[in-house]
Amino acid sequence: MIIKILRYILLFISPFIIYGLWLTIIRRRAKGSVTSLTLKDMPIYRLSLIGFILVIIGLIFLGLSQGESNSGKYIPPHVVDGDVIPGELKP
Repeated sequence: MIIKILRYILLFISPFIIYGLWLTIIRRRAKGSVTSLTLKDMPIYRLSLIGFILVIIGLIFLGLSQGESNSGKYIPPHVVDGDVIPGELKP
């Protein structure tokens, strides 16, 4: 369970990581004009939106690729001798 949550957190922060790497490369190429990055200069809204979109795409992909099989006959929940038998899918 914690692995799935970490996967979506990684999807959300990946635009920030890529932006940081890109900024580091640009600064090293500029060599002489290294400036500090303030929170005001960082495109946090755009990066957050991109991260949110990546999480939504990940959730949609997960829902489409890891669904349960729907082949077989569905037997709905029923009561037998006072006990509730849950519904099941029999091949």
